[in-house]
Order: sequence, then structure tokens, then C-alpha cells
Amino acid sequence: MSPLRERREDIGALVKYYIKNNTEKRKPLAIDNEAMEMLMAYDWPGNAREVNNVIERAIIMSSGDVLTKKDFPLEVQEKKNIFYNNQNEDLTLNEAMQVFVTHALANNNGNITKTAEQLNVSRTTVYKILNESNQKRGIV
Repeated sequence: MSPLRERREDIGALVKYYIKNNTEKRKPLAIDNEAMEMLMAYDWPGNAREVNNVIERAIIMSSGDVLTKKDFPLEVQEKKNIFYNNQNEDLTLNEAMQVFVTHALANNNGNITKTAEQLNVSRTTVYKILNESNQKRGIV
């Protein structure tokens, strides 16, 4: 089966199914147009399982009867998928680690200690990965 990013027409049906499935024990929720458009634009690297997880999380975060854009995780809101985009399709494991660590560092406002704690690695490991990344880009 092809990935959801190649079958965008299926996303709406999956979203509606998972909303219904995850709200059986409570009042059913609706989803506004802006949120549905956002979900249709996302690439869904985890396919249907990721859609379900995102819907579950949005239902928990929702405070009303309608799921809105703000109920969804930032990576979906901002269409950020650091591993599954056209620029990163053929990454090696080391390159993927560099992208991941750089992304984590940005999320931690450049704080190496917080980044290392978040990734459950040593600060030395973070520095080593960042240095390898900088050397490849010609930054020493």
C-alpha cells in the first residue's frame, strides 16, 4: 500500500473514522475546516497509525466540541517532518542523527545541556554530532 502522502484523498475519511472511534464513550466531536486542511497537507510518515495517535492527542487537548488547529501538535500545525521531506529522502543514519540533533537543539533554544537531557545522551555526544555536521558543511 502506498504512503498516505501519496493518497491524500484518504486522509479525511481516516480522520473522521478515528474521531468517531476515539470518542465512542463521550460526546462526538467535529473538526473545523482549517484543522482538516492542515491534516490533509501533512505528509503522515507514520501512515494511519500516526493519524490515529495525532487524533487521540488532539481529542485530549481539545476543550470544546470542535477540534481546531490549536488542538494538534506543533509539528503537524507547522507541517514539520524532519525526516520525511524531499530534501531528506536519502539520508544516511549519521545524517539523520545530525538533522535530529540540530532540530532538538533548535527546540531547546541552543541549550546543549537540555538537548542532551532530552535525547538521553551525553553533552559530549551532542557536541560530536554537531561537529561532524559542521565539518561536512565546511564550518570548523
